This record gives sequence, C-alpha cells and structure tokens, in this order.
Amino acid sequence: MRGIGIGVAKLTGWGREQALARVVLDPVNRYLNEHAAALPVDADTLWWTWWLTGGVLVLFSAFRSLGARIGWVLYGAAGTAMITAGTATSGRWIAGGVGGLCWCLLSIPVLRRPPTAPAITVVGPAPAATGPAADRPNGPPTRAADAATNGPADSPPDDDDVAWAAQMYEVLLRRERLATRSTQRWTATTHGANGFTAVADDGRRAAGIAISTEAVHEMLAGLSDPPGQRPRIDWTTTPPAAPHTRRVNYDDLQTPDAIHDFVRRNRNVLAQLIDVLQERRETWPTEKSELRTRIDERATALNLGCPLASAASSFMPEPAGPDTFGTIALNDWVPIDTIIAGGGAASWNDFATHRPRIVGMIIQKLLTADDPQQALLEILADGGHLYLSRYHGPAGPIHVITINGTHRTHALRLLDVSLIAAEVTVDALPPRIDVFSTSNSDGWGEDRHHGPTEALWRALMDRDLLTGRIVNAGFDAVLEPYRVTAPWLLCSPRDAAATSAAYERLYPGALGIPIEAMGGPAQWCRWLLDDPFPSHR
Repeated sequence: MRGIGIGVAKLTGWGREQALARVVLDPVNRYLNEHAAALPVDADTLWWTWWLTGGVLVLFSAFRSLGARIGWVLYGAAGTAMITAGTATSGRWIAGGVGGLCWCLLSIPVLRRPPTAPAITVVGPAPAATGPAADRPNGPPTRAADAATNGPADSPPDDDDVAWAAQMYEVLLRRERLATRSTQRWTATTHGANGFTAVADDGRRAAGIAISTEAVHEMLAGLSDPPGQRPRIDWTTTPPAAPHTRRVNYDDLQTPDAIHDFVRRNRNVLAQLIDVLQERRETWPTEKSELRTRIDERATALNLGCPLASAASSFMPEPAGPDTFGTIALNDWVPIDTIIAGGGAASWNDFATHRPRIVGMIIQKLLTADDPQQALLEILADGGHLYLSRYHGPAGPIHVITINGTHRTHALRLLDVSLIAAEVTVDALPPRIDVFSTSNSDGWGEDRHHGPTEALWRALMDRDLLTGRIVNAGFDAVLEPYRVTAPWLLCSPRDAAATSAAYERLYPGALGIPIEAMGGPAQWCRWLLDDPFPSHR
C-alpha cells in the first residue's frame, strides 16, 4: 500500500504547475520562438496555429476522415521532433520519449476502429428454391437461426468479414437478382485458390479473381447475353471458395490473352471496320489544314450532342475497407458511343497540353495508309491498348477509360467508327459502402465532403432503385447493397446526376428517372429528398 501511495504522489507532478506537461509544451514553444524570425508571422501566431491544427485533426479523425488521420500521424511526428530539438542535450531523448508517449495516448480514441457488424455464417449455397431476401423481414439470419435451420457449422473468425459477406450476401440475397437463367454458357478453370479463367460458348475468354463461386456468377452475368442473367458455368476444377482471411490472394489474379491476338482472330469485325474506313477515305479531307477543320467541326458536334460526363471519374463507389468480391477482365469489341468518360479529357478532342496533336495523327494515318487493315491493327493493339471499366444499367452498359487509350478512342469516335477493341474490366458490387466512399466529391455546397448519404440511400430504396441494408446511422452509416439499378446511383449527387444524364442520352427512359433530376447535384437532391443541399441527417 505504501508503494502505491508513493506512486500516486509522484504522479501528482502532472498537476503541480503542470511540470510534466511542460516537458512537452515548453520545447515546442521554445522551438517556434527560435525559428519564427525567418517567417512572416510571429511566434504567438505559430503557437496558436499549431494548437488549432491539432484540435481540427482530432475532431475530423474522430469522424474517420482518412486525410485527418494521416495528418494526425504527421502532426505527432512533427511535434515529437520539435520536442526533441527544443530540449537541452542532456534530456533531449527523454523529452522526445515523453512527447511520443503523450501522442500515443491521445491517438487511442482518435484512431479507433469503427464498430463493425456482427459476423454471420451461412453454410453452403442455398438451393434455387430458397426464398428471396424479402421473405426475411428482420434482415439477414443470425448465427443461432442459421444453426437451427442448417445444423451446426464451423464458423470463420468473427473478424472474417470477407468470408462472411461472400457466403451471406451472395448465396441468400444477390442470387435473387440472378434467378433468370441466361442462354450463355461458360467453361471455367480455377488458378490457385481464387484466380480463374472462363471461356464463353461464343469464344470470348475472361479472366480474374473472385471470392467464391457465386461471385463468378455475378461478374459473368454482366458479360453474358443478355446481360444481368445468371449464366451456366461448367467448372473443370474445384470452384473458388471463400478464404478464411480478410482478403483474396491477388497472386492468383489472371489476365486476358494479348489483345493483338484477339483483334486478329475477329476477322469479320475487322473487315467491317475496314469498310467503314474506306467510306471515310472518300468523304474526309487529307490535307492537314482541311483535316484539322473537319476534326474541329466533328468535335463541336459531339460536344453538343454527346458530351463527355467529365464529372464522373468512377461509376462505382469505393468499398468500405479492403473487402471485395472480385474483378474480371476480357478483351471485347465495345460500341464506341457507350464510352462516356475517362482518360483525363473533359470534352471531345480537348487534351490541353497532353499530346493534343496525336488524334489528328491517328486520323491522318487511318485515312492515308497504303494498308488500312494494318494501320487499324496498329492503332487498336500495338504500343499499348485501350482499357475500360464496364458498368451495367437496366438497358445496357456504359464504359469509362481507365489508364490508356484516350487518344485512339477520340480519333475513332470523331471518324464515326462504331466499334473499338478494348480490355474491359467488370467489378462486383462492393459488399459494404460507407458515407466517405460516396460523398468525397463536389456537389454538397459547404457540406460537400459529408453529404446526407444515409438519407440518399433510403430515398433510392423508397423508389425501388436500391435494395439492401443500412447499418448504423449518420457518419457511421454503412450500406450493404443487395441490388441497385445502376452502380453510379450510389455515387455522390454530382457524379450520379452527370452519369445518369449520359446514360439517358444512350438509353432514353431506361432509368425511369426524371430528366430534370439529372441537371446537377441540386436537382438530384431535390428529386430524391425534396431539398437541395440538405444538412446531414
């Protein structure tokens, strides 16, 4: 007891003139005073700016802002460095240690993990006759209910979110929207634990990585005919299984065949495109000044009638955390008018300082080359190729350019060529989406970074554009989507409105959303919530 009393008495040094606190505070103040002379502000301003910055970082870190949490780490490192530098040599490292200890203690509430939903286990794929999710009025089954129905099972660890999500969502809920069978048939082979390749009965070859067999069905449904219907998959090996870790093994990720070989194999499509180019050779000028004028005229017409959705950088929100059901890619012929954004160009043939003459050079080559087929093959497949992400809506897909191929896409669009060869990627709908995944872009007025995402989700559900479950509320709200009419509806109001407007031009009336709602973020919020730029609810 005496030892405890002595320890308590010694700890009162924090309160006696804040002696230990001064170990941390005085060196920072001293460091700022010594170095303020070289700056256009005085030491007092630096001192209060330092404390105000710390308070702001603590506040926003508590709301799980990634930028604020990164700033808090840098803030702690800088503070520890100033404490060490501002202390006399004999006690420098002790003071630095005390400062680091104080920062670590403050970081416990600031960098805490958000609460997660309880883990749920579902055993094996449900049979086709299993009732839809709507038959479960109280949401997904609990472990106890599942054990009563299916018997005891070996459960993955409580923090095994990916295995839980793969088994529960895809088997019980997402299967509902893939109940209709497609006539498409695929032959699939597993590579490693989660990588796979699949060859369609029409010869197309897809490759990717998936969390489970149902994830493969979901992604191949987006590539089948008609899109969105459950294809038949004949496995030559054991299908992918949900891993007992949080992530799939990306070492198993497969890639499509070389696009050069894909283009050469599709001789019929290539011949059709050559016929189109022959027609353009008869109607387009080849003299440089006249060609430049024609390109400008064509770009102006496209920008008026089919403008790029420059506001949309991605048509799918980022998942909350590292969890993903998988991704798939294949080489394909893409209708060029479905490419509505990407590549850094805000409008047709507008590249600013990024090689603006390349489009004209590509068109000149296609119009004047002695061998138009060889010229087209080189444009499509040599020296890199076009990469697209595909997003499905109710009437058909749209595409966004990802990492390469913008100039050749603009060139063929200006020439009014109907198809372009590309490596197309399709991602599964994220298992979880949080507030910060969907509202990190402009369009919210002063509150643009933390929009009323939960209210938007509920409004989409009320209009039968989204089905799913919302966990928690406010800044901690997390959406577990089961079905959505189009993935971009889950993005910020600015991106959702811009992408929907582009989709409306391609597939009029398919979304069932009023055209006036697509005019911008304010109109989008007014349509969904009857209140433009509402406060967070």
